[in-house]
Amino acid sequence: MGLFLAKSLPKTTIQDLREVNRSLQDQAFLTRTLRHAGIYVAWVGLKLGIRPIHITLANLGLAIICCTVMAAGEPNSRWIAAVIIVTWQLLDTVDGTIARAISERSNYGGFVDQLAGMVLIAFLPISIGVGLYLHPEGSLEEVSNRLGLGITYLPTYSLIAGALGSISALLMRLVQRTIMLRFQLNLVKTEQSMPGGLGGVANAVKQLENLGGALIIILIASVALGVLEWYLVYYALLSCGMLAGSIVIALISLRHHHAYPDKTGAD
Repeated sequence: MGLFLAKSLPKTTIQDLREVNRSLQDQAFLTRTLRHAGIYVAWVGLKLGIRPIHITLANLGLAIICCTVMAAGEPNSRWIAAVIIVTWQLLDTVDGTIARAISERSNYGGFVDQLAGMVLIAFLPISIGVGLYLHPEGSLEEVSNRLGLGITYLPTYSLIAGALGSISALLMRLVQRTIMLRFQLNLVKTEQSMPGGLGGVANAVKQLENLGGALIIILIASVALGVLEWYLVYYALLSCGMLAGSIVIALISLRHHHAYPDKTGAD
């Protein structure tokens, strides 16, 4: 219960907060950018006596609210969800900064933090699909008509694209975690170390799918331009392609790893 109770926190300066983050090497573009602003938010939070777990739990609530607004809100409320998800990404840097500054890192806090991210990964694409099913944009069909393609985009397609995006993103992470547990190997590092510049390509593609990379920026632009159908189809294709790529890389890179790491893995 000590993590939840408010008590006096040590005085910490902006420079102190910069120092505790100095060793971090954020690969995700948006996370790296927002971490600078997060330092000032963390400083204010410390002044108010806010603990890291408070922010982490609030972020879990923001993730749920964001998905709910996307699914059940009116079209003109989608910008609210866009603001919420940027706030979520900002606060995702704040709780860790405070925790490192006051030496209050918590395994429970890390679990809740990952849970909030997984809520967005699992439910945001399908929530967008539900929202577009209830309130279709018509942006894809409009372009199709202008090009003379005559393709009819039914609202049901948004549900399908949202479901594919959610399932593929979850399965890809499940494959990575399974490999980590069974082989004690990090598939992400395996992808980054691929020869011939393929590692750089894999990292660039990952930036397009990562919430902390360019994905939130693309989502906000899609909301602003009224082309969420484009975003949803893009994300579904990207996540399905990344899932297939991860499986292929795993099957090739792990083909010689037949022995169990120890006797306890023989089940």
